Parts: sequence; C-alpha cells; structure tokens
Amino acid sequence: MTTKKPVKDAEDPAVAYAKKIVRKLQTDALHFDKNFRELLRIKAWDTLGYESFTKLWVDKFSNTIVGNMLMPMIGTIVDEMLKDGTSLDDMDDVLPGYGPEKLKWMKQQLADGVPPDQVSVTPKQSNEPVSLSLYLGKEQYARWTRIAAKLNKPLKNVALDVLNDFFDNLYDLGEQE
Repeated sequence: MTTKKPVKDAEDPAVAYAKKIVRKLQTDALHFDKNFRELLRIKAWDTLGYESFTKLWVDKFSNTIVGNMLMPMIGTIVDEMLKDGTSLDDMDDVLPGYGPEKLKWMKQQLADGVPPDQVSVTPKQSNEPVSLSLYLGKEQYARWTRIAAKLNKPLKNVALDVLNDFFDNLYDLGEQE
C-alpha cells in the first residue's frame, strides 16, 4: 500500500487535472513524453497527496507501463527517483527491462552531471558513433532546407557539416588558450 498525504480538496481543479494527466499516461502511449513532462511540471505527486514521485510511480505506473515506452524518459525517471532517495534495488523492481547494471550506469551519468534527458541506458564503446539530435525552429528549418537544396545535399549532411565545423572551431579555440 502506498503512503499518501491528505489531499487538501478533492474538488480542487488542480487535483482533477493531475488525475487527468495520470490517466493519460496510463492510456495514451502516443503522447507519453508530453504527458510525462506535464506530470513533472505540475508535480502531480504532491497534488494527489503522494509523499514522492516514486510513490506515485509505484502506485499508478509500475504495472502498466512497459520498458520500451519509458526509453525516451528513463533518465528523467531515474533522476526523480534518486531525488526521492529510492535505491537502485527498488528502482529495479518498478522499472521493468532495465536491470541493476543499466540503472547503476544511469545513476553514474547523473552524478557526473549529464542532464537527465541525455542519459544513455548503456555505455557507448569508444569506437561507436555518438548520436545527437538537432531541433530547428520553423524559420531555421526553412533556411537550412534552402541551403541544403542549393548545395545539392541532404539536410542531414548539411547539419552534420555545420556541427563538425562548429566543434572543430571550438577545439581550435581551446588549443589557443
């Protein structure tokens, strides 16, 4: 049985909204990422009377959410559970499909300052390429697409060239110091 704090007012619109977000997380896999971020933003566990994020997770999600759905958010989930003081053994019980070694690796990355949304599940071998995501606004995307067309290159290749040049220049600046 999960320990809960008393909810101040069950009729409070914030309580109804928190319940709605929890329900969406349980039923709407397509928008899991968006709904999970909203759950964190509103601190639904507090609103619903749970002592911690982990207590809410165990009560509402540990038996309903499968490991693959968690993948994009697993670093954030582990980070929140660590903030709650949850042990790796307890996390292993409620985060199916990850196991103690992967959880330990994620905990180490978080301790080393890796942002939760950038934590990897397994260590990369030194010869493996690193994956990066680049988010462009509408105007940037349109401009980069025009540039790629003029260069007769795929947008992905133009973005890779830009990033390589940028990091090469940063490296060169560091060498000059």
